[in-house]
Amino acid sequence: MEKKNLTLLIEKYRNGKCSAEEKMMLEKYLDSFQKSESGWNENNMGNIQEAEERILAGVMNRISSAKRINLYSLANSNTLLKIAASIVLLVGAFSLFLYLNGGFSSSSSNITWNEKITNTGEKSILTFLDGTKITLNAGSKVRYPSNSDREIREIYLEGEAYFDVAKDPSRPFIVYSQNIATTVFGTSFNVQAFPDENEIMISLVEGNVKVSRTNNNITEDLVYLKPEQQLTYSRKDDISRIEIFDLQESVGWKDNIIKFNDEPLLKAFTKLERFYGVKFELDNQSKANLKITANFKDDSFKTVAEVIKKLTGLKYKTVTEKNNVIKRIVFY
Repeated sequence: MEKKNLTLLIEKYRNGKCSAEEKMMLEKYLDSFQKSESGWNENNMGNIQEAEERILAGVMNRISSAKRINLYSLANSNTLLKIAASIVLLVGAFSLFLYLNGGFSSSSSNITWNEKITNTGEKSILTFLDGTKITLNAGSKVRYPSNSDREIREIYLEGEAYFDVAKDPSRPFIVYSQNIATTVFGTSFNVQAFPDENEIMISLVEGNVKVSRTNNNITEDLVYLKPEQQLTYSRKDDISRIEIFDLQESVGWKDNIIKFNDEPLLKAFTKLERFYGVKFELDNQSKANLKITANFKDDSFKTVAEVIKKLTGLKYKTVTEKNNVIKRIVFY
């Protein structure tokens, strides 16, 4: 049974709407769940608390109903067993609910998480014991478990990163970026998911990946990407599209390549700010809809500014702070 159906079945039981057959099915899954080892994932405590309140509310409702049973019925052993079994099943279903929605980890020990953050103007490379390499773009953050022997290799990303994942068919590698999950077993791909931007983009270089979306604790597979395909997901509209992407334009940043193809000026400025750590500003808002096409490799931000000047006809000035360090380039 799929996770989606299990979650709905638990919710149905909590509301007292399960048939006898559905109840038996849930008990079977609960029995197998209780025999497995599980540990708490402290990073999901917000979801756990919400689920706990909902499930335990159902338990209290069953207890309240039990209080209304007269003494004669309560003395009947079968009635007592039914009440006890109902409450036990609800508590067990609560544990299963947490497991299905990430409240438990696959390890019996608590997970220790590492975190790497890059500032604007810098990149970082992380190499794991299994050979997986992550190139973290500027202005990004990645969180990953310190123990690399877990059954599932999990990464939480805010920003952008290029992944070169070591092949291991027995251990999936999952990148969580907001409500999008990208699952692979060994491949190369790029994920762009900055918190202040509407679109999340997954660009597959080689191999294959599964992209899923989570909404209200329900996971839905969106697509299986093929090499050279890029999925762009709009968080605002909750829609996605798939298209062929330009390798340098989407992934070139890791090799110090910045490529713009008919790029809106303000969007280009955002990328340049991250790359160089220098603020690019537009003082003349009437030029906000200008678009540029250019290709830079290992160029200084002053060279980039000169090229933009020639392409747009705009002028620019630099703004320095202490120690005469340039912090802003203002176009007007």
